Amino acid sequence: MADTTEFTGTRQTQQGTGLIPQAGQFLSNVQQLANQPSIQRSLPAVVAVVVLVLGLFIYSLLQQPERTTLYASLPDSEKSKVQDALRNMGVDVTLDPTTGEILVPVEDYHRSRISLAAQGLPSSAPDGYSTLTDLPMGSSRSVELMRLKQTQEIELAKSIREIEGVLSARVHLALPEKSVFVRNQMPPTASVFVQLPNGRSMASGQVNAIIHLVSSSIPNMTKEDVTVIDQNGQLLSKSLDDPNSML
Repeated sequence: MADTTEFTGTRQTQQGTGLIPQAGQFLSNVQQLANQPSIQRSLPAVVAVVVLVLGLFIYSLLQQPERTTLYASLPDSEKSKVQDALRNMGVDVTLDPTTGEILVPVEDYHRSRISLAAQGLPSSAPDGYSTLTDLPMGSSRSVELMRLKQTQEIELAKSIREIEGVLSARVHLALPEKSVFVRNQMPPTASVFVQLPNGRSMASGQVNAIIHLVSSSIPNMTKEDVTVIDQNGQLLSKSLDDPNSML
């Protein structure tokens, strides 16, 4: 029994020590292969090809344009029409593989929206509440707050577009996170962009109505925190504390 154990241990030792010569033999064969004149002559070309392929791969990644969502929560029928119109315009349009939203290069964003508006597309405005309906289960609180803000912006813009003389509207809300320190709490603010017909101006009562609509829809937002501008960059709202300001 002792002889058998000794023989087994000796065989395992021989197998273990045999791995080192095998590894050395393999490295020696590789070195001999690399020292062959034909391999040495072709090695610079192989390295150059590898570097070229890596360079082309990195270049293609850097050339991918930064994209942004053109419209949020569009119906599938509208997406098809918008995609066809954008392709006819030569815009590199794609779909987000996760959300299915239409993505366009950032530099083509405004041109695409203006051209589509001239064609009457999309024919139906996106519903803000659908962003909450489509919210996946298990979403983080930050995602929920972002979707809620988007919903508020879309719904406020839809209400403003119902005002006579307003062709289109966008609302941008800045809602700071709540702080446990009252002194550090920043007030919420809103910026409203309205597009008016050429040569038309907005009455002061309409501007005040927009300011009141937005400020009363957001908790802790005052009328002074709402700014309204038109497509010409003209400030339609001014501080209510300034008695000399004119709308």
